[in-house]
Amino acid sequence: MAGQQVGFLSLSVSQDGLALYVRELHLLEGARGRGHGGCILRAVFAEARRRHLAAVRLTVFKNNPAQRLYARSGFATVGEEGCFWQMECPVPV
Repeated sequence: MAGQQVGFLSLSVSQDGLALYVRELHLLEGARGRGHGGCILRAVFAEARRRHLAAVRLTVFKNNPAQRLYARSGFATVGEEGCFWQMECPVPV
C-alpha cells in the first residue's frame, strides 16, 4: 500500500494542554492487521514529542478490537464514559 491512503487521522491538543489527543483514527479494512496502526501511533508519539507534550490520549469504544493495538502500544485505561474507554500513554522518550 506504499503511497496509498490507508485511513484517516485527526489530532488535537487536549483541553488541559498536556497531551496530544487522537480524536479519530480509522484504517481502511484492507489496511488493518498490516502494521499501519502501530506505524501511525509511532508518528503520533513523535508529533507529541515535537510539541513537548507529556502524553497521548484517546477514547475508544469498549467493543472495538483496536483496544489491543493501543494496549500493545503502551496505552492504559484511565477512565470510562458510557460505552467508551478513555486511554492514555506517556510519550516515550
